[in-house]
Formats: sequence, structure tokens, C-alpha cells
Amino acid sequence: MLLISFFSLKYIFNFNVYNEILFVQNEIRLYYQKQIEIIESTIDKHFNQATLITSLKNENEELKIKNTSLSYLQREYNDLLKLNKIKRTHQPLIASRMISFSSISSTSKAWIDFKDFNSSKIYGLVYGKYVAGIVSQKDGQPIAILNKDKSCSYSVIIGKKAILGVMIGGVSKISKNIIIDFIPPWKNINVGDNVKTSGLDNIFTAGIEVGEVIKVENIRGYKQAIVEPYLDSGTIYKYFYIVDNKER
Repeated sequence: MLLISFFSLKYIFNFNVYNEILFVQNEIRLYYQKQIEIIESTIDKHFNQATLITSLKNENEELKIKNTSLSYLQREYNDLLKLNKIKRTHQPLIASRMISFSSISSTSKAWIDFKDFNSSKIYGLVYGKYVAGIVSQKDGQPIAILNKDKSCSYSVIIGKKAILGVMIGGVSKISKNIIIDFIPPWKNINVGDNVKTSGLDNIFTAGIEVGEVIKVENIRGYKQAIVEPYLDSGTIYKYFYIVDNKER
């Protein structure tokens, strides 16, 4: 009995130490990246200061015009919500960056910088206006699971009739395409149909672009769609936005 207790305590101790080491490693990698970016930024500012100032002035003027338009649209949006008695959802975007891939042999999972991470939640991950994947946890640390990974899954709608399906990861390790499964067999899916998030899984809001159907198959009593994602999974993206649904 004492021997069992000893090994149990030893296992717990080793697991906690491992988590601490993993956390420190990610912090060191992040610090190193930040220092490189500071140096690169300083060099760029020194050699391109005049061009940068001109560019920023022009961008500032454009942003002023856009901000005025967005403020007007925001007021209209708030008035419509109030008029129709619709509760406004709170789902902000949180800027994040990739620290490193989780392993040398795979580019479908990556450690990311996420300070307010809650390991009990699953978050949406976007790049620009397209879905990149989800954010989950591994050993208590935030990890980005990209679309092509088999453990990436979220709810989608297909085509103009908004037919429900589930994104279940990539076709294969060498393919950039992804699979939409569990589509009812009586539903009509066509090549060229647009695929978006459904908003029914409490991971994403509805309507974020995923990809386009390039093939439809009948498998295990369901229809399955092969989709070419709008976001190229073969490209390495350094910065992402995390979708955080605080109502969960």
C-alpha cells in the first residue's frame, strides 16, 4: 500500500513539473520572438522613417473616414437590436500569435500566446475573415489545432439552404482539403457550394467563411463533402484572432 502511494505521489509530482517546464519553455520562446521583432522594428524605423511617416499619415486619413462610417453603422445596428428586442452576444476577437509548432513532425498544431486562456473552453481561431481552426488545451496550455488536423471539429452550414454538417479535419496529411461529415443523405449538396460556420457549437459566430465544396460522396449512411478551404493550410501564419464567446 505504501509502495502504491509512493508511486502515485511520484507520478503527480512529475506531471506537475512537466507542466511547469512546458509553461516556461513557451514563455522563453515568446520572449525570444518579441526581442527579434523589437530589433527588426528598430532597423526598419531607422532606414524607412520618411516613407513610414507618409504611409501612416495616408492610412490615418483613411481610418478616420472608415471610423465615421463604422460609427454610423454601429448606431444603426444597436437601434435594430433594440427595436427587435434581440440580446446582443458578447464575442470579442483576441489577437494572438504562434509561438512554435507543437512538434517537429507536424504543422497542424501550434502553441500560441493566449494570456486569459481557460482550459475548460474551446475557442474559435480565425485568420482575416476565414476560419483557421480551433483552440483547445494540451497539458493545461493553449494549443491551436488547425483545420487540417483530425482532432479539429466544428459545426458548419453548406450552400444557400444552410444544410448542417460537421467539419472533421483534413482528408490526409498531404492534402490541403478538409472533410464535412454527417450531412443528411436526403439533402442536396453541390460542387461549388459555399461552407460557413453555423454558430450552433458555441465556438464560432455564424457566417465565418470556411471553404468551397469540390466533391460529394456517400459514406456510412451520410453524405460527405470534400472542401477546399479558403485559408491555405500549407502556409505558415504567425498571427491569428481567437473568438471568445463569454456567454458559455
